[in-house]
This record gives sequence, structure tokens and C-alpha cells, in this order.
Amino acid sequence: MLCLKPCRKGQTRSRRTESGGWVVQLTDAPLDLDNPVHLDALLRAYERFPAIGGRSAP
Repeated sequence: MLCLKPCRKGQTRSRRTESGGWVVQLTDAPLDLDNPVHLDALLRAYERFPAIGGRSAP
């Protein structure tokens, strides 16, 4: 399980989609790109996992 914020044991912040992808909750509140904390969480996810959204080099 991917957690960019500390997770308590048994706490789920991700789920698998029917097509085999993953939906990962990065913040407690809905994502707000005007919120610097939310933007930082999104940028850290892209840095840590460059293949997100097909961004990895072949």
C-alpha cells in the first residue's frame, strides 16, 4: 500500500480499479491545487513514482 502520509495499521488510502490501475488518496481533504500542502503531496507522488500517468521514459 502506498501512503505518502503516515498511515495507521489497517487504514486504507488506496484501491485497485477494475482496469488494474490504482486510486491513491494523497490528502485527507479533496485535492485542492490552490492549497500548497496538497500541491506538495501531488508533486512528491510524481517524483517518487515517475510512471504515474504514463510519465516514465521508455
